[in-house]
Amino acid sequence: MAGEQHIDAAHQAKVEALRAAIQVGINDMEAGRYKEFESFEELRRYLVRRTNQTLRRWKSSREK
Repeated sequence: MAGEQHIDAAHQAKVEALRAAIQVGINDMEAGRYKEFESFEELRRYLVRRTNQTLRRWKSSREK
């Protein structure tokens, strides 16, 4: 019984975290904080650029 309660509590915590993350996304959408892309290629280029920026910052921070 105690093991089941632990699993239920862990599951409930995950559900609550997921709900909170969903709400953040909803709030961002409602506030206009999102990007639209005309094509898959435009999205791909954006993601590659952001990934490269992030990796450069991460590498730079590790060198200090």
